[in-house]
Amino acid sequence: MKQIASRLLATLAICGLAFMTGCAGRQGSGAGTSTGLAYRPSPGVDSPKVTLGSGRGASTFERTTASGDKYLLTPTDWRVGASTWIGTPYRTGGETRKGADCSGFAKSLYKEVAGVDIPRTTSQLWVSGKPIDVMSIRAGDLLFFSNVGAGDGITHVGVVIGEGEFAHASTSQGVRFAHHDRGYWQKRFAGARRFLP
Repeated sequence: MKQIASRLLATLAICGLAFMTGCAGRQGSGAGTSTGLAYRPSPGVDSPKVTLGSGRGASTFERTTASGDKYLLTPTDWRVGASTWIGTPYRTGGETRKGADCSGFAKSLYKEVAGVDIPRTTSQLWVSGKPIDVMSIRAGDLLFFSNVGAGDGITHVGVVIGEGEFAHASTSQGVRFAHHDRGYWQKRFAGARRFLP
C-alpha cells in the first residue's frame, strides 16, 4: 500500500512539474503570446454583423492590415486578443506580458487589437473616453469600477470582450476574464467609455 501511495505521489509531482514548465511557465515578451507568436486580428474570423445582444452592434471601427486589407473589428478579435494575456501577472505600472496593471493591460490590448493608442491611466481613460449607456456596451468598450481594493472613486478598468464579460488585470489573479453584469463587479460598476467609432 505504501508503494502505491509513493508512486501516486511521485506521478502527481512529475505531472505538476510538467504543467508548471509547460505553457503556464512560458513567458512571452513584448507583443508575443505564450507561444511566442504575435497576435494580429484576422479579417473574416467572425462576421461584422455579430451583435452583443438586442440593439447592440459590433464595432464599426475599420482596421487596415499591413497588406492593405480592411475589415471591421468583431467581438472575436477582442476575445482572442485578450485571451493571449490570460495568466499575465499583475504588476503596478506594467503594460507587458511580464506584468501589467489594469490600465496598462487595457492600453496594450487596444494597441494590439485596434492599432489605437489610448491614455495610460484609469483616470485619464475615464475623462477622455466617450461616455456610453450601459445598454449600448459592446466589445472593445472600457468598463470602469469604483471602490475596488483600498481606493475610492474610479479605481479599476477592463475591456469588454463579449456579452456580459470583460478582461482585466486583477491584483490577486493577474489578467483574467470576469462577468461585469453580476456579483462583485456589478455592485462596483461606475460607467463605460468608448474610444472607437
